[in-house]
Amino acid sequence: MKQTSAAKKLRNPGFDGTKVSKVSVRVSSNRTTKQSVRALPGTFEWRYGRGGPGMYLYHAGSHYARLWEQAGTASASSPDLNGAIGAGWKGIPETRLEAMEELKGAASVLGALVSARLTAYCAQGLTAKQIGLKFEISERDVAPVLEQDLVACAKCFGYK
Repeated sequence: MKQTSAAKKLRNPGFDGTKVSKVSVRVSSNRTTKQSVRALPGTFEWRYGRGGPGMYLYHAGSHYARLWEQAGTASASSPDLNGAIGAGWKGIPETRLEAMEELKGAASVLGALVSARLTAYCAQGLTAKQIGLKFEISERDVAPVLEQDLVACAKCFGYK
């Protein structure tokens, strides 16, 4: 049986080291479907996005990352307030303000370092090793620290 080039491409890692994993996604209360996910080993998506008992941590971290995107602080390519909105409109969109307020409240509950690590892990997509180097955490302690940060995030947003 000859495999197509698309099938071979899916199994092979990406040029940046990403790998493909099959995950089960819940479609409704009694139906699931299989989906392919490509992620870099060591990232938030790789560790928590592939299912298992810690799915509430994945949902909490994803919620945190979505807030960063809505607030417009996720990346340097986020639209600025002047150019992207339109010539006659003044002000900030309401959803952006709500996301900023929710992030501000979460940062006050979680603290500055936890928020910074969550941003690096969930929103920026850094690997655990990169986070250890950035925050001067020993390689052995990075995973438990990040897991406790996600547990705090889940409690803050009501996922646990």
